[in-house]
Amino acid sequence: MLIREAKAEQLMSRSWSRADLVQSAAWLKRMNAQGHDVYIRPAGEHGLVLVDDLKPQALELMKAAGFAPAATLETSPGHYQAWVKLADQPLSAEVRRLAAQGLAQQYGGDLNSADSHRYGRLAGFTNQKPQHTRGDGRQPYVLAHDCPGQLAAAAPAYLERIEQALDRAEVQAHRQEKQAQRGRDRDGLGRSH
Repeated sequence: MLIREAKAEQLMSRSWSRADLVQSAAWLKRMNAQGHDVYIRPAGEHGLVLVDDLKPQALELMKAAGFAPAATLETSPGHYQAWVKLADQPLSAEVRRLAAQGLAQQYGGDLNSADSHRYGRLAGFTNQKPQHTRGDGRQPYVLAHDCPGQLAAAAPAYLERIEQALDRAEVQAHRQEKQAQRGRDRDGLGRSH
């Protein structure tokens, strides 16, 4: 749980169980009414990634490609966050980061929000960003849309491509280290003569 005071950019971070969250709903509503944004993310390691700032067309393309979100939130009119479930078991932070970046790039999401530790907005609370203030002076509510919680059909193949890319990067880094070591060895031998 993350609470951000929109005007002062101050952050309050909390680690809560589901029961704690439910029990604290009234307090969160008060904080939101006082101008604070309310964000949430799964605790610890997990198999979800957040793709932020998507348009409705991008969501449809994601669904057609097998990346139907486990949860879709409308954060302001016409702007969506999609939590995509890539695995039932925890994924490493590096895999989640690469997966989030790839999906954001592919579907026009916010690349600056594509990382493994991103918080998403909590449905039922208002988006306090000033640019979303309506004509009546009120802020839009974050709305939950489709929330089936299901694994994305294209996830296994996508994760396999990510793992292969990580393996290639590891092999390349190992080769570069060996070449660098050979260079250091040569330089060391050359100086002794």
